[in-house]
Amino acid sequence: MAIHDTSENRGSLRKQIWEYLVKEIKDVDYRDFLLSISEFLGSGKLICKNGYYFLEGRVYQELFKSRQATTTAPVTESKVIF
Repeated sequence: MAIHDTSENRGSLRKQIWEYLVKEIKDVDYRDFLLSISEFLGSGKLICKNGYYFLEGRVYQELFKSRQATTTAPVTESKVIF
């Protein structure tokens, strides 16, 4: 979710992902974070190019579809400010 919310899978720096997790979860261990990245890289679910992390295409699509399908929040009008 961090990669989706920070860059919509166009590439997120590890620092950006960490900052997102600290903000959203708060009680997260940096060592566990690094181990998780290593595990996702090893399993092919995460790709790293030039320091930017991307979710593998099929994984990203599956997460995005399931997130849209399970959303139960009511649709509300929002203001767009440019």
